[in-house]
Amino acid sequence: MTTKIHALVDALGNPAGLVLTAGQIHDLACAQDLIKDVDPQALIADKAYDADPLIDSLAQREITPVIPPKSNRKTKRDCDFALYRERNLIERFFKKLSTFAPSRHATTNSPEFPRSPPTGLGYHPSQMRAGPSLDSLCQPVESQHG
Repeated sequence: MTTKIHALVDALGNPAGLVLTAGQIHDLACAQDLIKDVDPQALIADKAYDADPLIDSLAQREITPVIPPKSNRKTKRDCDFALYRERNLIERFFKKLSTFAPSRHATTNSPEFPRSPPTGLGYHPSQMRAGPSLDSLCQPVESQHG
């Protein structure tokens, strides 16, 4: 059995929402739930999200879909491919996330399986942007009210 992590990230690549599903569940199954509490100007997603019900709901909410059309689409849609390149932020998010997972090959601390210490970053520290780390986003936040 496999699992999928469906992630919503902001314009800087910081997580705004996560949903975990079984691996055989289609990406569209949780798309509406993942975006229901956000109000972006545009939603960038891959071809798996090119479905009329999702596109129509985005149009009703005045959210621009930046989703490449599937090749078998009967009614062709335009896609802003310059903006679509920003989808690399989600790939960067998953790269950061993968640094927290234990190595599937290094199951012991023996010299045969040396572990490099995780930095918690997907990049060299000199390439870091200022902003919250995944560690700080996973911690409970104390109420600032009274």
